[in-house]
Order: sequence, then C-alpha cells, then structure tokens
Amino acid sequence: MGTPENDGFLLLSALIGVAVIFWFFLAELIYWSCLLLYHLWRCCDLPRLHAVVAPRINLLAATANSADNVTLMQWLSVMNQTAGILLLFLLPLAIMGIYATVTHPANKTRREINIHTLPKIMARFSPSIIPALCYGDPRTQLFKA
Repeated sequence: MGTPENDGFLLLSALIGVAVIFWFFLAELIYWSCLLLYHLWRCCDLPRLHAVVAPRINLLAATANSADNVTLMQWLSVMNQTAGILLLFLLPLAIMGIYATVTHPANKTRREINIHTLPKIMARFSPSIIPALCYGDPRTQLFKA
C-alpha cells in the first residue's frame, strides 16, 4: 500500500513511462491512427461530400505513408484536421446513453416528491424531524420566527 509521500512519485513515474512507450511506438501509433481515420473517411465519401472528404483522405494517406518521418506536432495537426469524423460515430452512442439514462426505471417513482411532501416522507425514516414539522409553517416548510 502506497504512502502519501510516494503518490506523487508514482504518478510521475507513470507519466514518464507512458511518454517513453509513446516515444518508442510513435511511428506505429501514427500509422494505425491514420489508417483508422482513413477508413472512416472512406465510409463517408459520398458524391455530395467528396469535395470535403477527398483532401482529408489524401492527407491521411500521405501521413500514414511517411509515418517514420512525421513529427509529433505534424501528427497532432493532421489529427486536428481529420479526427472530427469520430463524432459521427460517437453521436449515436451518446444519444443511446442519454435515452437509457432518462428511461431507466430508477428515475420513475410511484409518488410525487417535492419540497412539500419530502418532510413527511423523511419523518418515517428519521423521527427526529417530526417536531420541526409541527413548529414549521405548513405552506413554506420554514420555522416560524
């Protein structure tokens, strides 16, 4: 079990380790990321969108072909220009997640819970609030001063 004094060193070691691994495999990462985005853009290459899609496909192909000579900043520039296609494929996933959250059975209760009904509901679980309910204003649920 780590002590608080070693947690900073552990985080620093992990970051350095990820940076070293990233540095060793940068060419492979560039190639495979460009290949993935290339195929995603090819799926969206429709006649009406060809003027938008073609330059991105060509940029990804050129970057993947010269992955050994591409710097990190050049790769990030290419990703900034072409990674927007991922949003098209993540949007349905986000919509399904929102729909599943909204329609989840835990969000449906059998009784109305608001500021006026909550104190009486909680009185069953915490009888210590019953005197506060007796002394409070029934309309505002605030203590009478």
